[in-house]
Order: sequence, then C-alpha cells, then structure tokens
Amino acid sequence: MASHEVQSIQDEALAEIRRAEDTAALAAVSRAYLGKEGRVGELLASIPKAPPEERRGIGQAANQLKRAIEAALDERRAELEAAALEAERVGDGFDPTLPAAPVRRGSLHPITQVTRELEDIFTSMGYRILDGPDVELEAYNFEALNIPADHPAREMYDTFWCSSASAPDRENAPERLLMRTHTSPVQIRALERIEPPFRAIAPGRCFRNETVDASHEHTFHQMEGLVVGEGITVGHLI
Repeated sequence: MASHEVQSIQDEALAEIRRAEDTAALAAVSRAYLGKEGRVGELLASIPKAPPEERRGIGQAANQLKRAIEAALDERRAELEAAALEAERVGDGFDPTLPAAPVRRGSLHPITQVTRELEDIFTSMGYRILDGPDVELEAYNFEALNIPADHPAREMYDTFWCSSASAPDRENAPERLLMRTHTSPVQIRALERIEPPFRAIAPGRCFRNETVDASHEHTFHQMEGLVVGEGITVGHLI
C-alpha cells in the first residue's frame, strides 16, 4: 500500500472525527477505523501479503496511522464532554447554589453505643478500660477463679473448647484453650500486671455453647469492674 493511500485513510478518519457531534458518533468512528474489522485492522492484515521489502514500511505506517487517529479521538472526546458539561451548567433548571445530595452514613451498633456510654461514665470516675483475648487459657478462665475441674461449666456442652495444630487433642494439651465464657479472666491478668491501687472495667464479648433461640445466644457482651486498694468494702458499691 502506497503512502498516499495511508494518508488518505488518515485524512478521512480525522474529517469524520471532527464531524462527530456526540460521543455516540465518535464511538462509531472509532469502531470504523480502530475496531477489529476497521480500516487500520485491514491495513495490518495486508502486511503478510505484501512483498517482503515493503512489509516493514507498511507496519510503521499503520502504527503511525493508529496513533494519529487515537490522539484525534481523545481530543474530540474531551471537547464533546466539556461542551456537554457547559450546556448542562447554563441550561434551564441548573442552580449551582443548591446543596449537594446528602451522603448516607452508617451508624454505630446499639451495643457499641451502650459500651461507649458506659466506658465514658466509668473513665470519668477514674476507672481504666481493660481488654483481654477472646480465646483464653483454661487456667485464667476457670482455675484462677476457683472454678473446680468438676464444675458443670467446664463440660463440652457449656463451653466452646478449642484445638490447635500443635495440640489437636484438647484433653491432652498442656495448656487447653477455650472461648472465654466471661470477662473475669481479664481481672486475673490485671491483678498479675497492675500495681494496686487501681480501678478498672472489662467490657467484651463472651461465648457459651448454647442453642440459639428467643432467649439464648452463643455470643453475648459483658462488662465487669474491679477495684483494688486499701479500705475498699462492699459499701463502696452501694
């Protein structure tokens, strides 16, 4: 294919691009020239049929043609989009002073709201907020709280016991794991690491091996407090 033929295709394409009055018409021009069966595609498909000494030149011309058409399409598309935006801005019914549509935002879960309110109340009285692991050691969950080995709460049907890759048999594990059944293990951990006197609360999730129904749930939330110091009596709770 001679160079003047390639130039002719380019001139035709650029003329059609300039005549496009909307993005739909521009898309049609793009398909006609750059589509799978477009004019540029036909030019590239003709390369194997051309004499060997002409193939390189045809390939270079086709690539230059493609880049020129793509650049003209991008430029015209930007012009059409800008014109459409301007027409919308100055058209009837457009008021730039109107407020934007409100952005819908999520809200805090009721449990989160109540927990934060209680935390605010207790921190205002000098309490610190403690946290502990959901997956707890048996020693912290039961033994350190004087819950004996034969207590019903330690049975499979009341507690979610855990196995691990290192100890798949929970009965023979050196340190058995479970989903904590209350937040009281946090008290034990606090007594181990915090120097008295102190005041603290421990909010958090707890887990029981319950059948879920209208009055039972396997996951619930609990908050308990701990005060350690000289002269503290039950009277301080009243």
